[in-house]
Amino acid sequence: MLIIPSVTGLWIFAVLAGFSWIASVPLTASLTADVYGLRALATISGISFMCHQVGSFVSILLAGYLYDVTGSYTIPFAIAGSLLFPAAISAFSIKERKYSSRYQTMPAGAAAD
Repeated sequence: MLIIPSVTGLWIFAVLAGFSWIASVPLTASLTADVYGLRALATISGISFMCHQVGSFVSILLAGYLYDVTGSYTIPFAIAGSLLFPAAISAFSIKERKYSSRYQTMPAGAAAD
């Protein structure tokens, strides 16, 4: 949008951002199925995407409220940045070897997911 500051630039940005935005959904589902198997795909994806949407809803309301109160987005950005640390800790604390279908041994003759 900085290179082409016009309506055309806005449309180009919207198209490119739209393609890249929706591209993460099938990749996330594929990675979830690869790591946790097809049996857990619906449950894990459903919970993951539900939490994503609820978090988006709450964060937009909170950021708007804090902007109205303080007149700045400094506090909402600080809150968002500080929440990255517990998210990283929780992501790295998952015991993938225990839960992932990659590391489970299959009984002889059993079909894979």
